Amino acid sequence: MRSSKWESPYPLLSDERDDYTSGSFQIHEEDHSESNKDFTFNFRYELDCCGLEEYIKQGKAEIILHVASAAARFRNKYKFSPEGKNIKFSVEKDKLIRRVELTAYIISTGENDFFLPEHNKDYYGDTVFKVRKGDILAESVTVVIGLDDSELQKPLSSIFQLDEKEGVEFLEPVFSGEKIVIFLTPELYRKYDILKHEHINLRRTLSAIITLPVLVEAIEKMLTADESDQLKDLRWYRALEKRRCNILGNS
Repeated sequence: MRSSKWESPYPLLSDERDDYTSGSFQIHEEDHSESNKDFTFNFRYELDCCGLEEYIKQGKAEIILHVASAAARFRNKYKFSPEGKNIKFSVEKDKLIRRVELTAYIISTGENDFFLPEHNKDYYGDTVFKVRKGDILAESVTVVIGLDDSELQKPLSSIFQLDEKEGVEFLEPVFSGEKIVIFLTPELYRKYDILKHEHINLRRTLSAIITLPVLVEAIEKMLTADESDQLKDLRWYRALEKRRCNILGNS
């Protein structure tokens, strides 16, 4: 029964453990919204443990919310105010991809004695523990929020970004970012830029000439990617995969 993501040398309040004879710690999503630039989240915590509540009132612990978007390699933490149980914060849209995972923690603010009436005496007896700054005393269940993927509905041209770079023979695609960056020689990039602005009706054709061979290479990479390939988390990969699924679904 006493299982968790890690072994703790002191009692840890968690749904995955029975280090406490009573008590719970949870977070709840009040709402989330989006603007052109940001996602905004509003969360509330619930703590049912008199011992930990008193510990927090004494300033020996604080509550933080850990926010992560694994696909975007984004991680950050936000601190709940001691005066309230709600927290509202915003994250730039381009820092989050596909979904966001939120977990609340109660952490020690310094070196303190740690003994609460709710500790399971069958395991710990009357042991008084020493905790250090940053030690996790409680963890909530992780809340997962799926994010709007409407950007995947945009034209395929939106997954490409053209730029110039010295030392390129003709063009050089880079597939490791959210967009596929196509580097052109400075001379070729200048010619492309001039033609694009002087002949507006040719923009789509000019773009296709450059992006089509790179698109073919991207599809080849998708066909050889395995389950652990990090490319699968990138926006360009997911946009192409969505098109593929739509085509197969309509065939």
